[in-house]
Amino acid sequence: MTISEALNEARIDRSEFEEKFSKVNTYYINKLKFNYIRPYEDLCDQQSCFYAKGRSDVFSDGNHLSKSSLNVLVKTKSQIRHIIENSVTLSN
Repeated sequence: MTISEALNEARIDRSEFEEKFSKVNTYYINKLKFNYIRPYEDLCDQQSCFYAKGRSDVFSDGNHLSKSSLNVLVKTKSQIRHIIENSVTLSN
């Protein structure tokens, strides 16, 4: 299997992702506001959501991000940094 074929297999249609997860995402966005981390902002475009980006597997298993994923999840890393910085500010 070529890298291109593997990357094509490591994706789902965006509509399928939305169908499966939109209710959960909406619930936690409303409940946690900016404290809800949204890795799909990095993993999805208008047509697809990807389980790999470039040569990096994004997930270490079915539910957890891999260590190497933070190299490609720029928006997610920024969200995490924002949450940590605000929690430190609030605790001081």
